[in-house]
Amino acid sequence: MLDAGCGRAGVIGLFRDKARLTVGLDVDLASLRDNVGLHQAVLGKLAELPFASASFDLVLSSWVIEHLQESEMAFAEIARVLRRGGRFIFLTPNAWNYVVLINRLTPAWLQGRLVPTVYGR
Repeated sequence: MLDAGCGRAGVIGLFRDKARLTVGLDVDLASLRDNVGLHQAVLGKLAELPFASASFDLVLSSWVIEHLQESEMAFAEIARVLRRGGRFIFLTPNAWNYVVLINRLTPAWLQGRLVPTVYGR
């Protein structure tokens, strides 16, 4: 299983003891170090996955897809690393989610201060 954009924790941690291998990929090294739900942590970008083709049965991604700058490349890479018959499950916030609404109402300068305080990054 690959958690694409795993952050400090995520859904994949629930499967650590059930899956043969749980791999987390993120661009933030501090988040990878804090993530205890993984068998393996990998620093990298979704648009350039450092894995062999057909490596994973399942790719998960929670609250990441909406932030991608190179979404076409990321989707192509996810398709490449999935085995035949593999699944890609992603979660994204909807427009009426309270976090999205607060984010829209919060000025950019304040967001720059809140993210490090709330998320530690």
